[in-house]
Amino acid sequence: MKINILSCAENEIAAAMDYYNEQYPGLGYELAAEAKECLRRIFAYPDAWHYFSDTTGGAC
Repeated sequence: MKINILSCAENEIAAAMDYYNEQYPGLGYELAAEAKECLRRIFAYPDAWHYFSDTTGGAC
């Protein structure tokens, strides 16, 4: 299985990490760890989620 992360989503996660790390040091890294855990679950249980279909010309 291949999971593609849209560049706009990567940018949003990076901005959220920066914001949360400014609010409380290390909190942004906890956010990143949770995002990574979500991806691990998607790999482990791929049928639990709907597949994204880019039929609209892009989500960003």
